[in-house]
Amino acid sequence: PDPETTLAVVGVTAEGLQFSVGGAATTAYELQVSIDLGTWVALATVTTDDTGNVVFTDADSAAALSRETWAEGNRFYRAVVAPDDGGE
Repeated sequence: PDPETTLAVVGVTAEGLQFSVGGAATTAYELQVSIDLGTWVALATVTTDDTGNVVFTDADSAAALSRETWAEGNRFYRAVVAPDDGGE
């Protein structure tokens, strides 16, 4: 069976939030972002290594993290297996 997909924040840097994605080895995952948990937008596609892990930094989050309060920059994240592009 395929391992469960996991998404975890592993760091907060000047460059933005760092996420670890875990799942099946050498598998493409689409990272998605939402401000309301209803509408999801693709942020990036990442591919796990042979151990099923990859780290990604969301550079778009850096501006929100630099504010005195993060309330204005609330974002939700999820990782899903990337859709197959049909080999194109």
